[in-house]
Amino acid sequence: HRKVPSTLYMPARSKAYFMARHGQGAPEGGSRALARVTTSMRRDVERHLGAGQVSEADADRLKAEIDRGSQDGRLRGPAAPLTHTDWKEPPAFLAFPLRRPPALRLRIALACQSWSTGGGIAVWMRALARGLAEGGHEVTVIDRASDGRATVDFENGIWIHRVPDRAPATFAGRTPFEMPAHAAARAWAVNDEVARVRVVRGLDVVLAPIWDLEGAAMLTREAGPLVVTTLHTTYGLARPYKPDWREASMPQQMEGAEARILAEAPHLLANSHALLDALDDWRPGLDLETRATVIPHAVDDVARPERRSEDGRVRALFVGRLESRKGAPELLQAMAIALEAEPNLEVDIVGEPVSEAGEPIGATFLAAHSEAGWLDRLHFRGRLDDTQTQALRARADIVLAPSRFESFGLVYIEALMAGAALIAADAGSAREILGHDGDAAVLVPAGDAPALAEALVELARDPDRRRRLSAHGRARYLERYTSPVMIQAIETYLKGLVQARSRLWRSALQPL
Repeated sequence: HRKVPSTLYMPARSKAYFMARHGQGAPEGGSRALARVTTSMRRDVERHLGAGQVSEADADRLKAEIDRGSQDGRLRGPAAPLTHTDWKEPPAFLAFPLRRPPALRLRIALACQSWSTGGGIAVWMRALARGLAEGGHEVTVIDRASDGRATVDFENGIWIHRVPDRAPATFAGRTPFEMPAHAAARAWAVNDEVARVRVVRGLDVVLAPIWDLEGAAMLTREAGPLVVTTLHTTYGLARPYKPDWREASMPQQMEGAEARILAEAPHLLANSHALLDALDDWRPGLDLETRATVIPHAVDDVARPERRSEDGRVRALFVGRLESRKGAPELLQAMAIALEAEPNLEVDIVGEPVSEAGEPIGATFLAAHSEAGWLDRLHFRGRLDDTQTQALRARADIVLAPSRFESFGLVYIEALMAGAALIAADAGSAREILGHDGDAAVLVPAGDAPALAEALVELARDPDRRRRLSAHGRARYLERYTSPVMIQAIETYLKGLVQARSRLWRSALQPL
């Protein structure tokens, strides 16, 4: 407590080492500096002795430690001082995130319960969040807490709020739009966290997906935030392709809630006109066109290899859930035909198996073809993370997308981005996204396994056509579906909504 040293060996040795290594000019310059320091240290010992804070024996010991430490430090230092050639190049500076002035900065929240776990909506929202944050806007993501513990992190310029679902007892009797309790638990969790963000940091607009109704509770609040409902494949559009949903009550409840939200939500952001048409067919009279803005999705560009199939193999890839909506039954039927016909073809299938009626489709297929000679060229990879999937996509010559319905189809854009030749089913948004001329992809009838197999075999045997499809597809991606194109369009759209609401508030505050 009197700050009297108990030992001075290490301080003296450290100072001597530093001065021997970094002394200015000739080595003796460091020696003179060290002499000044050790003299000062010895004077401090004498001061403590004179004040009666140490005994004469302790003072002699401390002075001896100064001498021994300074000698050892000099011996450990280099023989010559450093020169400019000894310095290493400093690392590159980290980018400091752009932050727009308040008048030009949007404060945006994204409701994305699958942010950490992945999926099509998460892929899109990650690209959206990164682009908006890099553009200087303040972005908050409301993710689901995997361990039931609420946390707030700042990751790559984005606020990530991971919050657990609300306990049903806390919102009893307040289930919005008569939706199932599990979905209401998530909707109220999003609502409450958005309210907290508005108080703490301020908030201009929230984007919430129609899937799983994450924005439902916010839409019931009269003084709530400005909410944009983003449109994707809904329960209502997916249910015809899921046999186990047809009689279940939960999907029917979700459909009813979706229909009410689509009818009442003031602002809708769609990814394709095909999706709006499908929703109108599902629930005629929703009048979506008057409230919906269509902005295509995008994916971040990833470098692609200049050459493929260096070992002579032609590699095809499917990425998606092994279910009927994704065209899994006809995909597997086509694989049996194509792999038998083309010995140089190899196929990777990435995606989790789905049990629609009995055991998963993939297991049934493998059991039926257990003796096939081509089975070693068909690889079921299961569910992979984004990095692993992108590695397979980067080396694929052909990507297969036989979906019977895609509201947009990020799988199309990912194939174009990677420069793979694409074979897709002519359904849903395929023609809208890929064009009608066939330059960017080969389109086959949806649900037609022989046609899919024939197209795959022909393309596997025609490298020139694969190169043409790759070039046209890549050009279409760069023109329409890169993140900067999407970000600019969404930024303009959101600014317009926020400014319109601001004008409305100002007019409401005008005195009569």
